[in-house]
Amino acid sequence: MAFRLQPDERTNPSHVGFSDESQHNQGRFRSVALLSMALSDARSWHTALRGLLDESGVAEFKWSRLGGARERFAANKLLNFAVHEARHRRLRADVLIWDTEDGRHKVEGRDDQANLQRMYFHLHVNVLHRRWGHESTWKLHPDMNGA
Repeated sequence: MAFRLQPDERTNPSHVGFSDESQHNQGRFRSVALLSMALSDARSWHTALRGLLDESGVAEFKWSRLGGARERFAANKLLNFAVHEARHRRLRADVLIWDTEDGRHKVEGRDDQANLQRMYFHLHVNVLHRRWGHESTWKLHPDMNGA
């Protein structure tokens, strides 16, 4: 593979990726997600996204806080923004979901942390290498879990 995950001092990243997990250590269904985009788009979107949150009266958006009207308005605005950018091929949202009850994952002594790392690997190879192309250089921002 010819893609570079962390550029060296002579190159700047052309793309950026933000990843997160859901239920990574509990429950039957687990997932990892990766939002990826050109770095130039990420920089210009920061102000636009902050504005959408401010318009909704939300300081920080979390899906787990979706109970209130302000959070629902913010979610609607953020999703509309994301779908618009994805339709124009400026944003990718890729999610890998697996079932721990599936025969490939339901093994005695399963190492859930190693399995999560393997899922990250498959997601990143698919997105970074196959979807954005060989010439991309990347700056990745993984979730705080640190898989």
